[in-house]
Amino acid sequence: MNRILGIELRRSASLGAALVIAIAGTIVLQATAGRWSSGWMALVMTQREYLAVLSPLAMAAGAWQSYREHRANVAELFAGTPRPRPQRIVPILVTTGLTVLVAYLVTLLAATPLIAGTARYLPAAAFAVVAVGLIAMIASVWLGLAVGRLVPALATAPALAVIGFVLLILAPHALPDGGVTTAFSPAMGMSMFSDYDTVDGQVSVAQALWMVAVAVAGVVLLAVQSHRFAFAALVPLAIGATATVLVVPTGDAYDQGTLDPVAQELVCTDDAPRVCVSRAHEGLLSEVAPRARHALELLSGTSLVGTRGHHHVLSSSLTEAAGGHRADEDHGRQARPPRPPGSARTDDAHRSVHRPSRLRRVLELPRRHRCRLLAARPGADRRSRCPRIRGPAGRQALEGSEDTATGGGRRPGDRRPPGRPEVPGHHQPPDQERPMRGLTLYARSRQVPATLGAAAAGTATAWLTATVFSDRGEVSSTVLVLTVLLLVAVVTTTLGGPDDSLDTTAARPWAWLRMAHLATALGCVLLLLLATLATGTRFGPFGFVVRDAAGLLGLTALGAATVGTARSWFLPLGWTLGAATFPGVGTAGEALAWQTQAPHSRPAALVATVLAAAGIAAYVSRGPRPRTSFENA
Repeated sequence: MNRILGIELRRSASLGAALVIAIAGTIVLQATAGRWSSGWMALVMTQREYLAVLSPLAMAAGAWQSYREHRANVAELFAGTPRPRPQRIVPILVTTGLTVLVAYLVTLLAATPLIAGTARYLPAAAFAVVAVGLIAMIASVWLGLAVGRLVPALATAPALAVIGFVLLILAPHALPDGGVTTAFSPAMGMSMFSDYDTVDGQVSVAQALWMVAVAVAGVVLLAVQSHRFAFAALVPLAIGATATVLVVPTGDAYDQGTLDPVAQELVCTDDAPRVCVSRAHEGLLSEVAPRARHALELLSGTSLVGTRGHHHVLSSSLTEAAGGHRADEDHGRQARPPRPPGSARTDDAHRSVHRPSRLRRVLELPRRHRCRLLAARPGADRRSRCPRIRGPAGRQALEGSEDTATGGGRRPGDRRPPGRPEVPGHHQPPDQERPMRGLTLYARSRQVPATLGAAAAGTATAWLTATVFSDRGEVSSTVLVLTVLLLVAVVTTTLGGPDDSLDTTAARPWAWLRMAHLATALGCVLLLLLATLATGTRFGPFGFVVRDAAGLLGLTALGAATVGTARSWFLPLGWTLGAATFPGVGTAGEALAWQTQAPHSRPAALVATVLAAAGIAAYVSRGPRPRTSFENA
């Protein structure tokens, strides 16, 4: 089994995904060290809160792994092995689960040296918080594997990451803050409002039950032989939801469990005058005691210091509590701040009168070149030398000249190979006699129709969600930039064709065609979003949409030219999620988080312009990077 797991680790993308998750988690925690520097509980709760970033990355990693297997065309090979599918998926489940588990722990261990010298209070609830985070990471990557198998497309992984980020980040602002809502999201209820906040044990159990149900549902979706049995995944979800609702505390019981009474107990020095701090700050007692005593000496004899036996206090807020301990009333239950809410064909006569468009003439250059080559053969029709002949005469010049050289005697519209005799009484249907245009073939080879449908559906879903959960006319900048990212991720599918070698050897003016492709993709994204300006829920302003769409599309095109179309969404996704999590401040911050800045921000506009220009130049000149044999495997 160890050998099988080793092969699976080398074959799959698990190690790379774990490295990305570990780096992202470490950066997020180190950038917010001030939020968790007070102790261990603050650290684990802050890490759980940033599952809103790590969990979508894990889902994208799982969907990416399923897409790699689909692209390698190994489904039939695996199906031919004498093992049932539930056994065949065990190695990939184990490897992906272990790698994301290790990545989560590495993120936690990287932050421990900063508080190891001062944090002394380690409650048992902290281990429960970490355990729920581990289960959530495993459930996320397994759910990504299942969704990637159901929808094996290039845009599935980034779209799933964007949807997961939206649900985990924006759901707390749209739903009431309570126990039931917290139980169904591993990142909710983790905000620290004081150094004494904690997570109730029942809440952790409820969250663990729901995450286990999600993980089991992902395994069921991955194990079923046919998509018709995908509804079986609803069974563990229903059971898990029922158990979660029964276990989680609600109302006053939930509010009472958000504060740790043990962390508020006072810990004092042994010698007089005694200086006391809360148990959560016990590690700071040796540093605070000398300064507190010096302050007491300076203030002795004044009315600011009250003496009660040998116990000296610095504030009147310290009162005697039951059991001989002192409780800090100022750090009791605090009022939490409210959460912010194809063109139609025309006849030949019409085309002979009107001059063809420049794009059509560019696309017909290879056809004209082939017409000249065939017409130059001995015995070819003299009319076929003219590349301007359109309609049946042009097809005869293209197809008949080859028969003239071989003596085939083919008539116009006959699509038989040269030298094959015509079968009497056999004629092809009229719809097959019309050759497909080059532009239509180009669009179909790059899945343009399906991409347009997916982009329209994504825009409609985002608009409907914003309409239901928001009472403002204009969506927030976070929702807008995530919607733009989703549409750009969907458009990424069209940047590469199914056969790289065919694209590189085809006699086509690729530079102009790629330029037109990027311009059309940008126009489609802008048109879909700007259409909402006529509705009650507006995705604007216009300058914001143009800047983000152009910058992200240019960054994606740059990725397609350098690392390939399949990986071109990595950097746009990570950069945008980071910008949505940490809005920049100052000139450097606006440049780094340019996606979420105001439309009049000059640093953001400059970065977007540079990315758009670099992406256009790289993609137009080089095209998408060809896939290697290792990437296809």
